[in-house]
Amino acid sequence: MAYTHGRFSRLQWLGAVLLGAFCAMPAAGQQFLSLGAGASFPTGTVRTGMAPGWMSEVMGGVVLPGNFASVRVGAMYGQSRVGGGSGMMAVESGTQSFLGVMGGFMVMPDWNRDWVPYLLATAGAISAEYEGRMTSFAWSTGAGATLRWEALDFYVEGRFMQASKGSARGEMVSVTSGIRFSR
Repeated sequence: MAYTHGRFSRLQWLGAVLLGAFCAMPAAGQQFLSLGAGASFPTGTVRTGMAPGWMSEVMGGVVLPGNFASVRVGAMYGQSRVGGGSGMMAVESGTQSFLGVMGGFMVMPDWNRDWVPYLLATAGAISAEYEGRMTSFAWSTGAGATLRWEALDFYVEGRFMQASKGSARGEMVSVTSGIRFSR
């Protein structure tokens, strides 16, 4: 873990708080762990000079009583190629990477079905690196579906995510799929 002058960075503190909150959740609900990967597509002003990239994610959560909603926390890491543009939008070539920690809710009609569509909303922090590192507040919203198969579930979800700090703002759309272990 990296330390800044003997202290945790804001992203590390947020990760520790989210992990602690997840561990303190009551074990009464169904718990899950998800591992996934997919593609990220820059949108808005950052799409000029930035190519689509990839991302990976790990999430854990618990289904709340009533099987209508779940709480989840997770982390993501991804990269995109940067370069090109002309005039004022010219950008030096390189790789932009990001690391995020987010927590939020998923709302689904009934967790006990074989095919479960859901809506999601999350918030947390993103740390992006390209010619320096910037950590900022981020939020995302999206939809997905889970196909249940015995103890293993398969999921696919799409999200819109936005991170901003001062006048700088980054946006992306991601499509990820993976496996979800439930107990």
